[in-house]
Amino acid sequence: MASPNRVSTREGERLFQDILYQTTDLGALSISIWGSLGSGKSTLLRTLAESIRCNDPVSGEDQLMTVLWRCHDIDIWNSFNKDAAYLFIYEDDYKYVKFRTDKIRALTKKDLPKIITYTTNQDLYSKLVKGGINCIFEPQRYELSRFMKRVIAKRGADSKLLKDGVKVESSVWWIEFAVWLLRNKGMDFFAIILDEFDEMLSSGVGGIPWHCAHIWRDFLRVSRKQNVCTIMCAHQIKDVNPVILSKVLVNIYLKGAHTAPKSLIDTTAPITIRRGLGFIERDAWGLFKFDKLDMADKVITLFDFPPEDDDFDFLDDDDIDVEDNINEYLSKNKKMPKNICELKNGKVTMDWDVIDELFKEKYATKELKKVKDGVKDLNKKKKRK
Repeated sequence: MASPNRVSTREGERLFQDILYQTTDLGALSISIWGSLGSGKSTLLRTLAESIRCNDPVSGEDQLMTVLWRCHDIDIWNSFNKDAAYLFIYEDDYKYVKFRTDKIRALTKKDLPKIITYTTNQDLYSKLVKGGINCIFEPQRYELSRFMKRVIAKRGADSKLLKDGVKVESSVWWIEFAVWLLRNKGMDFFAIILDEFDEMLSSGVGGIPWHCAHIWRDFLRVSRKQNVCTIMCAHQIKDVNPVILSKVLVNIYLKGAHTAPKSLIDTTAPITIRRGLGFIERDAWGLFKFDKLDMADKVITLFDFPPEDDDFDFLDDDDIDVEDNINEYLSKNKKMPKNICELKNGKVTMDWDVIDELFKEKYATKELKKVKDGVKDLNKKKKRK
């Protein structure tokens, strides 16, 4: 088993310093951080975001790297120095956003970093603050752009996967922007920090996510020479699509993590280390340490989209009597197709299997759109009364 001896500590600190200061000689690093809940992942990510530096290939000067931080609905970005951090929100989402702390305290603009809205990839790129921590919310109602469809199509994807209106996770936008960035940036260094990375590219998926994993693998292969450092963080290796793992140059294991197959570090070694220590592995392996930081209250972000602008969800609205409204609408529309009206003898009950069949599997039909619109109208009339 690996142990914290003098040699491994010296090697670990060397490898960690190679992350904190990157040059074109070594190239930008792709880094994965693994650790269980409470292992210090957030502290380490903040340390990297605030400290990572580079040798600018144009000016030759040492400077802070430009950081792109993926924001989550519960996040620590409010712990960054407000003079160094900037909050980016997609323009169409901005009017719906609300912030509060995990202590249930509402946040106002004076509590937050400077907020900047963006519209397109080019618009966002032009507004990024060089040397700053650019905290970015992806478009919350993201759909595959023509650019991303072309990227996926080049991998031989079935055209049915790329039809208009196909639903994808909003996190796919980060894959689109990263690929776009490689094609449009100069020689400046960037660091993309992606916490909860398994949300983006989880293991055991097919369809568009499968193609996205291979696109991300190709991105990691090229990004080193294009001066884009990528830092990905998750609980365990098994949670992430394995296709990308061969392109990760540096693995960091915090408390509770299991090491990768063929790792130089014993698979159970990180389980017992204390918080504030980590195993690091690249061309060698070792231990490094990082300090505890004072954190502000975590920020909880809510995008409060109105029903008419969002997917209408019968099962997630306390003001709608699902069963009564659906049956009332169906009873007034006897000409509805049999495949809808004869579900359980023409009566829709609060049976999850039936609800799934009616509103998910067959959601795209014109008849079901009529049902959806009809129930919404009924609900509005009842509210007015």
